[in-house]
Amino acid sequence: MRILDRTILLRFLGNFAVIFLLLFVFAVSVDTIVQAQKFVEAARAASPDGEASLLGIIRAVADFHGPRIFQMYQYLAGLVAVGAMGFTLAQLHRNRELVAMMAAGISLPRVALPIILGGVLLGSIQAFDNEVIVPRLAARLLREHTELAKKGPKQLPVQLVADDRGALLHAEAFDRSTATMRGFVALERGAKGTLESRVQAPSATWDEARQAWILKDGRRVKTVDARDERAQQLTSSTPVAEFPSSLSPGALVMRQNRMFAHMLSSRQILSMVDDGSLPAADARRFVIGRWGAILANLLVLVASLPYFLLREPANLLAQSVRCAAFAVPMSLGAMVAMSVPLSGLGPTAGVLIPIAILVPLAVWRLSGVRT
Repeated sequence: MRILDRTILLRFLGNFAVIFLLLFVFAVSVDTIVQAQKFVEAARAASPDGEASLLGIIRAVADFHGPRIFQMYQYLAGLVAVGAMGFTLAQLHRNRELVAMMAAGISLPRVALPIILGGVLLGSIQAFDNEVIVPRLAARLLREHTELAKKGPKQLPVQLVADDRGALLHAEAFDRSTATMRGFVALERGAKGTLESRVQAPSATWDEARQAWILKDGRRVKTVDARDERAQQLTSSTPVAEFPSSLSPGALVMRQNRMFAHMLSSRQILSMVDDGSLPAADARRFVIGRWGAILANLLVLVASLPYFLLREPANLLAQSVRCAAFAVPMSLGAMVAMSVPLSGLGPTAGVLIPIAILVPLAVWRLSGVRT
């Protein structure tokens, strides 16, 4: 049995690698063709002589799309595992190896055990990818094609973002690679929301140790009463060196791009709740949904096994279509239910409902295999 288990497991993992790499190469090829001009400009900008060579274009494509293989694994590991399972069992069925194993007294559910263990292994790799690899590549994954020819990421404006003290931060440009804002302005408000003072500086750089923005030539302009035109002239201006705020560079990126939360580790997401950068309900949904998605992928894989665990001759093309019609909606439905807030239900319930449906479904499907 160890030889059979090892053979089936290696064949399953090999099919997974082939399918996944083919999908990734196809996606990269399509994007490279569509965005060819931007990759040529990036290669020209990186070349000392200003000429775009084939090697330079390949380097630009690899630099942009290389980290995205881990992001693609994050989202497609479950469906690719179902496809690898189908190819593996179809090969065994076509070569009559399933019949030979049943003749030796091995049940079909026992044949599926190495594939289930392979699904557990792929889920463990997905968890490591979610918690370790993707968070370290988050800044590179947020890049756009328009940033290819530039040395640094695109600078985006900050449009009046509120921190935990109610202050509104604004900046002409924010560079996430250097954690620097240009044209920094912070409007400090009172308990009733009225403007009390304005902090401004040509530039501000984030200090992680102090949890504050270090201001260059910063000034605080205090207004007596912003509603009184005469009082607006009675202002005082004092130097200020730093501006403590809960809006770290990560929090600003989070406000500008909601997909950034899916690129953080669970610990980073929970830490953003403590500094007020992310609502607690959203953080719980992100964290619980991430682990629930891995379990849902495994359950969909188990529930799809009976389409190919066949003791009799069958049309494998028709079985593949039926399997796809089952696995794709189930996987997408579980993902949507876990990621979208449901009215009247907490984030935990949104994750448990798909799991509660998939567990008995997977057990019923696998126990109904004729062997």
